[in-house]
Formats: sequence, C-alpha cells, structure tokens
Amino acid sequence: MNYIYVLIIISLSIFFFKIEKLYAHKVNKNEINSIIESFIQNNPEVIENALNKIKSKRNYEKIQTNLAYLSKIPNPKLSRKNSNVTIYEFFDYNCGYCKLVMQSLFNVYEKDKRVEIVFVEFPILSKDSLTAALTALASRNQNKYFELHSRLMKYKGKIDENIILSFANELNMDIKKLKKH
Repeated sequence: MNYIYVLIIISLSIFFFKIEKLYAHKVNKNEINSIIESFIQNNPEVIENALNKIKSKRNYEKIQTNLAYLSKIPNPKLSRKNSNVTIYEFFDYNCGYCKLVMQSLFNVYEKDKRVEIVFVEFPILSKDSLTAALTALASRNQNKYFELHSRLMKYKGKIDENIILSFANELNMDIKKLKKH
C-alpha cells in the first residue's frame, strides 16, 4: 500500500515539475522552437493534414461563391415547386458529349421529382456554337427555348446558322425577332 502512495507522490512531483517548466516566463524561445521543430519532424502528417484542410475549405468557399453568382443568372431551367437538387448543365450545341448526356439528364428529371436542371449555354467550340446559344436564348422571348434546344441537341452533326434557322422555321418562330436579339 505504501508502495502505491510513493508512486503517486513521485508521479505528482514529476507532473508538477514538468508543469512548472511550462510556465511561459520560465520557457525560453529556443526551447519552444526546439519542441515545435521536433514535433513537426516526428509528425509531418500534421502539417500535410492542415494544408489539405485549408485547401478543401478554400475550394468549398470558392464553389459556394460561384454557385451564388450562377444562381442569380436567369438561365433557362426545368424546375418543380419542391426541387431541392439542382443540376447545372454547361453545354455547347456542337459538343457530341453534351448531346449524349442530355437525354440522360432528361431521364433523371423525369424520374426524380426533387431535381431541377439549369441549362447554362457555354459556347466554346466555334462561332456557330455562339450563334446557336444566342439564338436559343433569344427563342425564350417566343416561348420556344426548350423546343429549339431539344432539336439542336438531338441533331447529329455540326450545327451552323442554316441548321439553326431551319429549326426555327419548323417551330414557326418569328425569324426577324429572333435575329434582333
């Protein structure tokens, strides 16, 4: 029993001795630097984890900022009253991959009543892509965006001004109004 008391007293003495050394006025800068350097060298993953965490935090903040800006742009969209999932579809009318994905997006929209799709015109492949995007956006003034969009996305081949105007005519759109915008 005395043995246990002796151990407790020795442990407490060591504990208080170490605590006393940790008082700021009794520890010098070199000792602190040495402790920190030793810790970092023995635990480099702590620095790596901290850097990864701050990088993730900054990326998340950038995404949130960009989504806030993007949500303010009046892009065409398919939505429902109770939507709580938004898919932003960036596309170019001359992008084969974009055309392949479009039907899958419509299928998701039809199956999941919580999903809305925002269509973001992203004409990067050609001047005709820009013409198609501007025409599609102008078609909103005639309530024909989704009809024209669908035709353009289903078209196999390169979209050019002749194809765009052909579809607009098929949809009985006012071409003069369309070209004004």
